[in-house]
Amino acid sequence: MPRAQVNPSLVRRPEESERNLAWLKQTCVALEPRVLETVRTAMVRDAASFEAKPWLESAHGVLEKLFELRAEHAGPAKTEEAKLVAAIQRDLPPLSEAEVREHTRRVVAVMVTSWVDTLRVLVQQRGSVPLNELLLPEKKFDERAWNTLLATLKPFAVTTDDAPAIMIELREQLFRKSDQATLPFDIRIARRPRGGFVAELAPASRR
Repeated sequence: MPRAQVNPSLVRRPEESERNLAWLKQTCVALEPRVLETVRTAMVRDAASFEAKPWLESAHGVLEKLFELRAEHAGPAKTEEAKLVAAIQRDLPPLSEAEVREHTRRVVAVMVTSWVDTLRVLVQQRGSVPLNELLLPEKKFDERAWNTLLATLKPFAVTTDDAPAIMIELREQLFRKSDQATLPFDIRIARRPRGGFVAELAPASRR
């Protein structure tokens, strides 16, 4: 019985694995200080929301009785909730620098690894993948990529509001000196003349 053929692009030699890991480590270490303040802001906001939760739950119960939760009162209620969170946020003790750096390290590692793996799968499946300005597959091409990336962030303080800023910093870092960037798994990303980017296998890997 003939043996099943294995796609050569899925076979990784030890030196390739080491090179991929080195790229991930170097990229993450360089990105961490660039996004430190974004993560710090997210952590403070998350801590304030946690502290405000009992007050918000109590206030929500009162609003339900007063307004019967009519839609026209949802906007003002949200505004008051935001004011409460902001007030608590101002009174919170500062986070320790070690805590912020560790949280940043974890966020960056998860985001970058998930992003590279998403591109790896799509490039191997489809060959050429159009990317938007956040270096994510365009929605019309594959709208699951953004949701997949955000799902990896659930254990952390960062949200959908923070993730784009982190991806922008990653883009600026990768394309600081060139219009092309080489990623692990022989993925090459190039800037398109009319905006956006495209991810594909590097020429040597197509053979």
